[in-house]
Amino acid sequence: MATLSMHETQRRIELIAESTTVRRPNAQSDKHGSKNRPRNTRSLAQKTKFYQWIITNIDHPFPTDRDRQALCIDAFDKKDFYWWFSNHRHRNLTCTVDDEGKKHYRPKLTFYRTCQRLGLDIPWTIPEEIKRHLKRIH
Repeated sequence: MATLSMHETQRRIELIAESTTVRRPNAQSDKHGSKNRPRNTRSLAQKTKFYQWIITNIDHPFPTDRDRQALCIDAFDKKDFYWWFSNHRHRNLTCTVDDEGKKHYRPKLTFYRTCQRLGLDIPWTIPEEIKRHLKRIH
């Protein structure tokens, strides 16, 4: 692995920051005038990698520190990484507990829609009630 100069490292950080900041000029302004406040978002490559990891680890969607180091494309800290996964587990997965107390995670429609939009293959059979709501992408 090549060592980067301080200038090259700073430039890469700036490029990553530019690629992960979205301005919402049409958003409603609040009383603090945050209409043009930047909103941090993840790059398409980062989201794709995260969702692919969730697909692969659907039985236990809790990444370790080693996973974090392998998965991070965009520059963000440990807390943000774990918040992203916590939020997406809550929004995209349903957790059920069986009679033995073991947790099982099942994707919601929002998860399938995002995977479809990102072009990710789902290696298991998608339930019919979910398939009916998914639009075909040609």
